[in-house]
Amino acid sequence: MKRIYVYLEMFQGKLSMSDFGCLETASEAAEPGDRVMAFVYGSPQDAGRYAKELFSKGVDTLLWIRGSDFDKFLLSGQAILGMAQYLERDQTAGAVIFPATPLGNRLAAHLGMRLCTASVLDCIQIAREPKAGNFLFDRPSEQGRKIIRYGFPQDKLPIATLKRNPHMGGNIRLDRSVPMEGSISLEGSIRREGSEKRQRQIIFLDPEAVSPKACLISRREIAAPSCDITSQPCLVAGGLGIRRREDFRLLEQLAEKLGGALCVTRPIVEKGWYPQDIQVGLSGKQVSPKRYLAIGISGAFQHTVGMSESDYIIAINLDRNAPIFDVADFGIVGDYREIIPHFYHLLAQASVL
Repeated sequence: MKRIYVYLEMFQGKLSMSDFGCLETASEAAEPGDRVMAFVYGSPQDAGRYAKELFSKGVDTLLWIRGSDFDKFLLSGQAILGMAQYLERDQTAGAVIFPATPLGNRLAAHLGMRLCTASVLDCIQIAREPKAGNFLFDRPSEQGRKIIRYGFPQDKLPIATLKRNPHMGGNIRLDRSVPMEGSISLEGSIRREGSEKRQRQIIFLDPEAVSPKACLISRREIAAPSCDITSQPCLVAGGLGIRRREDFRLLEQLAEKLGGALCVTRPIVEKGWYPQDIQVGLSGKQVSPKRYLAIGISGAFQHTVGMSESDYIIAINLDRNAPIFDVADFGIVGDYREIIPHFYHLLAQASVL
């Protein structure tokens, strides 16, 4: 029997597509007798409310790491310590899967160091050997030109982060001669054979006191994303071609009119203009909206790998030779400040976008 662990971020108290991808993978990977264990960090009074949904999505045991909103400052230390203390006592742990988000990548790397093992970040697929049942992890290399497969020694716990790709019908490929029983549905619950008879439980974890290496002096609120960009039907993305911070207001207004949200590329985050939570790309989030408007984005692989699964891609760029036009369904060469107002006109006339 193996226990497959996942860490769920539960953005604004809800399962994100990244969280769901980890649960889907863990449930598909589970063999008869295996159990899916989910770590969640937060206030204890929320545990019961979350448990009902998570149990319906295939979680056998909810491992709730006690914390509070004020403890968010110590989230990394508290969460890692709680997970490490529990995993160190579990000889049946098969793998630990985090969502490939900025927080998930950070936690996975820290947990790997804490448990004296390694972590493989930004995986696009997880495979399981047909006989031994060992986990194998695939991730892109050399700007996506190669796929590298990683395995772990028998005495090391596999830790990985997983990028969700809903158009692939799941992220895990099981190298088996006989398909697994059970079914996966994004709209419904993740269920496994005999799941109704399984015992569900919540275990509260109280990590030992963390010796802080820094003290909290003050707190101030900063602008945070009001929605999860991975679940938006329309995204308006801005890159380095947006020359001024105030010009992003045009993109925000366009996103609002289209019923979607704003997202950005990594250089914009590095400028400090927007938080990493709305970054799309290899080091950000992977999205697949119905409409994706790439404005002032060159189209480097590091970004397009995170949005190429969009149903319809519209690109606006001054450079007619920009690589973004290679992946776009519709391209416009010109200045975004002159073009964006025309979208408002189209919307006023008909539902074109």
